[in-house]
Amino acid sequence: MLNRDWMKSNVTYTFVGDGYEKGVKRSFSNLTRNVSAEQVVGFAGVLKELTGDRIIDATVTTTDHVGVE
Repeated sequence: MLNRDWMKSNVTYTFVGDGYEKGVKRSFSNLTRNVSAEQVVGFAGVLKELTGDRIIDATVTTTDHVGVE
């Protein structure tokens, strides 16, 4: 029987601010297994408060392991 196991999730935010008007990407690792969109947006709000930059995009990536035998 094949199985699929979650290994990790990361999020990458696109920041726009003085000196990088076209945007710069910053990644954060070690998200929980089932991170919600609300949590991703909530953390973006914290980052905005800390940096003063706008955050225009977030991409969540998840890595799963699939056994082939």
